[in-house]
Amino acid sequence: MLIAAGPLISATLNEPRLAEIIPPLAMKFVFAGMSAVPAALLRRSMKFRRLAMINALAVLGSCTVGVGIAYRGGGVWSLVYAQLIMSAIVAVGVMVTKAWPLGWRIEKQAFHELARFGGSMLSIRLLTVVGERGTVFLIGYLFGAALLGFYTVGNRFRTDLNTILNRVMATVLMPALSRLQEDRNRLKAAIQEINALRAVTSFPVYLGLSAVAPEVIDLTVGPDWALSGKMLSMVLWMGIAVTVNGAGASALSAIGKPHVVLVLNAVGALGRLVLVGVLARYGILAAILGGVGFVLSYIPVRAHVFARVTGISMRDYLRPFVWPLLAGLTMYGVLSLTRLSLLHDQTTLIRLISLVLLGGLVYAGVLFVADRSVLTRIGVMVQGLHKAKMPDQAR
Repeated sequence: MLIAAGPLISATLNEPRLAEIIPPLAMKFVFAGMSAVPAALLRRSMKFRRLAMINALAVLGSCTVGVGIAYRGGGVWSLVYAQLIMSAIVAVGVMVTKAWPLGWRIEKQAFHELARFGGSMLSIRLLTVVGERGTVFLIGYLFGAALLGFYTVGNRFRTDLNTILNRVMATVLMPALSRLQEDRNRLKAAIQEINALRAVTSFPVYLGLSAVAPEVIDLTVGPDWALSGKMLSMVLWMGIAVTVNGAGASALSAIGKPHVVLVLNAVGALGRLVLVGVLARYGILAAILGGVGFVLSYIPVRAHVFARVTGISMRDYLRPFVWPLLAGLTMYGVLSLTRLSLLHDQTTLIRLISLVLLGGLVYAGVLFVADRSVLTRIGVMVQGLHKAKMPDQAR
């Protein structure tokens, strides 16, 4: 279909070269189809090191071919063949590493189950993109390109932070939890450990960066973007929802209930857009604050639905977040007061470093005094991960 649509796309965009570039690029979908099943089996088997090695080899091969073609004057074809080489290496690598039986017979029941599950997972991803982009488009439509630019700069820090803190863990969570779906006690224990780890590591980053967002923006993009600092300080509070909801969403998908996640995400995205639109009359900061407020207020709803579907109570699910959240809020308050009353005569860099050090001390101090067991559990988990690596390294 993409190859057939090549000439139409080329004519629509008034770029003749696209008619030649699109057909070879369409091979990426072939390689993606070849690699999908073995890559999924590797993830389900927790073979993430092998996947990382294959991806690293693919990046190396892609860069080598791309740079070589570009050096010889290949122009845009260096990018085309670099992408194809990367996809081909990944496909061959996962197929060789994880052999799986091929056959021409299609089992209708298995196909329907896979279609329902895959359709829900694909819809979740599409809805996530639509939700994020929908907010961006709505802000641009309501407030114009200039204010949209400020929002985009501030929000980019949040999305990058979400990727760093959550994407890797989300990749690991679903195959790990799917292996426990028949044993709800072990599933509950695993979710609580995961929530404890996510809370301790994510809350101080989101809330701490929210407190020092003006300094971060001033230092990275300049004082002319001060409004982006205010926006960043607001949107980072949605990191609380990302942290709390993450394991629950992965667990629901792991036990075969991705449609529940789809409905929850749809309602959440729609509610956020509605609040942004309703509060737009009061200014862009009020609109952003309304969207953030809805996302935070939606946390109990998601936790309640998770409890109803899995049988794991809201109390058990949310308990690991309590002390890390209180420690994070205390840290945020201390940093906010310090910013307002002290350090005005210091440079932005010195002020930022001082606030980061102070925030770390406050956060760790509150956890140590209030619930030392949280830090102990994290230490045990880190030791367990280290011991788990030792046999693998020996092999």
